[in-house]
Amino acid sequence: MSELSILIVTWNSRATIRDCLNSIQNNCHNLSYEVLVWDNVSTDETVRIIQTEFPGVQLFRSQKNLGFAGGNNLLIEKTNSEFVLFLNPDTVIIDNSVIKMLEYLKSNSSVAALGPKLLYSDSSFQLSYAKFPNLASEFFTKIYQRSANQRRSLVLKFLENTTAEAKEVDWVSGACMLTRKKVLQETGKFDENFFLYFEDADLCHRMKAKGKIIYFPEVQVMHVVGNSTKSQNLKTEYHYRKSQLYYYRLHNGQVSNLILKLYLSLKFGLGHIFSNKEKKEWYKNIFGLIWN
Repeated sequence: MSELSILIVTWNSRATIRDCLNSIQNNCHNLSYEVLVWDNVSTDETVRIIQTEFPGVQLFRSQKNLGFAGGNNLLIEKTNSEFVLFLNPDTVIIDNSVIKMLEYLKSNSSVAALGPKLLYSDSSFQLSYAKFPNLASEFFTKIYQRSANQRRSLVLKFLENTTAEAKEVDWVSGACMLTRKKVLQETGKFDENFFLYFEDADLCHRMKAKGKIIYFPEVQVMHVVGNSTKSQNLKTEYHYRKSQLYYYRLHNGQVSNLILKLYLSLKFGLGHIFSNKEKKEWYKNIFGLIWN
């Protein structure tokens, strides 16, 4: 039995999956691990690349797109390892990051999960942790995230200076999250009502009842953000808002949920006024989602 199971959910990940799997092979020496991939009906060469170039990977294929949560939940059921690493297919392991993360988790029994420092492809800082989403924290997190995306040096310097050492946080990104199988058994797996986005924050919300969530910047992992969704902007926005509204219903109470709905109605109402015919139908669907 392997000590660590690395779980990856793919969807049209041809551009990144080769680098991801190669980085695991090249940087996890002397570690007892297995790699399991759940493919959500990719229509590109993702499956072929895995089958022909990485025969040691356990590949499972879905008949429909189950999303990040659904794919990972089925993979969790297929492993008996003590530790589980959730990893996006657009990540690249750097040096012995996984080994150091595993050593930290073994040495700190009070920790339920941890995530590394994430970097963009140009090695600049990427925000990968935050306070639990609410009206205030989302506002400031998005400012920091937008600044990091645009590589604003002053904000990046501030963020890096305040995140130089391991610290307890509310949640870490599911792009690279290490936890214990026992924790998942006790708290439950991902909530499959989250098709995309917010599922990691929700899982960490439950995990905090079992231990600390740690941001661990001593190790670094490269993350090429949103590669498979770049051409799906409207669909991605729809799933983001659907997950956001569901998260607020679960965790933030009726008042916050109502304020969010009013804000989104104003935001997308203005967009509807100035949109073309094609987008008007999309905005109609969004309004139905908000007030459903």
